[in-house]
Amino acid sequence: MPNLKFKQIECLHRVPRTTLAVLLLVTILAPLQAQEIPEDFKEKVETLVQLQPKTYEYLDEEMNREKHDTTLIRYFVNHAQENAYLEGEAYGLNQLGMKYRNVSQYKKSAELHEQALEVSEKANNTELRVLSLNMLGVVYRRTDAIKTALDYNQKALELAESVENPSVHIKRSINVALNGIGNLYQTLEQYDLAIVRFKRALKLEEELGNKLGLAINHQNIGNCLEEKGDLEGALENYRKSLAYNEEINSEYGSIICKNSLAQIYLKQDMPYAALVLLEPLLDASKRIGDFFITASIFINTGWAHTKLGNFEKAHQYIQEGLDMALNRNMPSSILYGYQMMSDLEKSRGDYKKAYEYYKKADEYDAQISSATNLRYMNDIIVRYEDDKKNNQIAVLAKQNEIVRLRLKKNQTTLLVSALIVGLISSI
Repeated sequence: MPNLKFKQIECLHRVPRTTLAVLLLVTILAPLQAQEIPEDFKEKVETLVQLQPKTYEYLDEEMNREKHDTTLIRYFVNHAQENAYLEGEAYGLNQLGMKYRNVSQYKKSAELHEQALEVSEKANNTELRVLSLNMLGVVYRRTDAIKTALDYNQKALELAESVENPSVHIKRSINVALNGIGNLYQTLEQYDLAIVRFKRALKLEEELGNKLGLAINHQNIGNCLEEKGDLEGALENYRKSLAYNEEINSEYGSIICKNSLAQIYLKQDMPYAALVLLEPLLDASKRIGDFFITASIFINTGWAHTKLGNFEKAHQYIQEGLDMALNRNMPSSILYGYQMMSDLEKSRGDYKKAYEYYKKADEYDAQISSATNLRYMNDIIVRYEDDKKNNQIAVLAKQNEIVRLRLKKNQTTLLVSALIVGLISSI
């Protein structure tokens, strides 16, 4: 049952870490026999293990070419583990977790990021702890486990903001956390609050000159404006996002933007314009392997055919997208699929089926945006803002005390000086 699966993914972070360690060791070691490891990569790993660099930026620069190859990263993780190189192990586990997330294998992804979190805590490495927490937030957000996702993103934000002299990576991690929290506001339809977070992140990304971050934030702002009904504002932000993605040659980002633009065209009753964008994305999105976006593209293609009266084609595409979502337990995508199925049957004139799909959509909507999740989110936000406020008050109080003591010292100095002057005068 879908509801049961949803609850299971919600509780993933409660899996005992010792169990995860055993499972992940098997996962990491098993594939190494299948592919020869290049000698130059072995030498690079040996050098890294000897030097044991501590920062994410150094590791990411060194592993930039190989980090997308899961076999090479597994080799690195195993070698780092054997040599007690905790930072290298945590970095590699997080890279593997991202790869599994991007092919919609969320359970494996969560396990890897959880293991990375444990290792980074042992290493007492704030950068890698923040990264692990943020990545867990992204995974759980993808499965609409709002409570768990917020908890991880909030912890990441608190930890990152506590660093006195943040590195570039920590600053980017603050933006990732802000994006995560903004996306959770989106899920709960708090679009104005979400836009505030995204605009704050956008400003920070401009300061860092991070074009990928600029692309992501314009995309997110576009999503919020679309939901608010501001289609022109959404189009403007989607086009800015697409321009940044094309500038950095991000096929993945460009696919997301084009799907969003097509969705706006559909809302503006321009199905032909939408199909021009969507049809080339069908195979491209499958090749990338992120079924979260692929499901949306197929469902939108079906919606375009519904508007054109091609009902059989519409059913075929929507059903394929819905199956992707059901097979991978993606509640928001399932909700969208049922909504479009309801719209299709209504257009066909089959109001009974349209109502059945509407009820299924409503069931998933209630599951995703439950009152419990909303209360939990508000409690966490209030707690964080109060803590931050109390800390600021404490700092101000300390500063005031320092000023008061200095004043007292100055007054005492003046008094003593006056007494000395008086004493000299009387001689």
